[in-house]
Amino acid sequence: MPQMYPLNWLSHYCYFISLVFLSMLLHYFNYNINTKYFIKNNNNNILMNKKTKTLKWKW
Repeated sequence: MPQMYPLNWLSHYCYFISLVFLSMLLHYFNYNINTKYFIKNNNNNILMNKKTKTLKWKW
């Protein structure tokens, strides 16, 4: 049976840290792209909540 997880705790730890780092990067880039391409040139169909920094579509 092939081993799907790293054996020692160090590689486990590095794997976990890289996962957290990648998710943080993804979140940051997602927020950047949303603010750059949607809010700056919106034609009154997207509302942004300033407190939670989330996008809300107004149909």
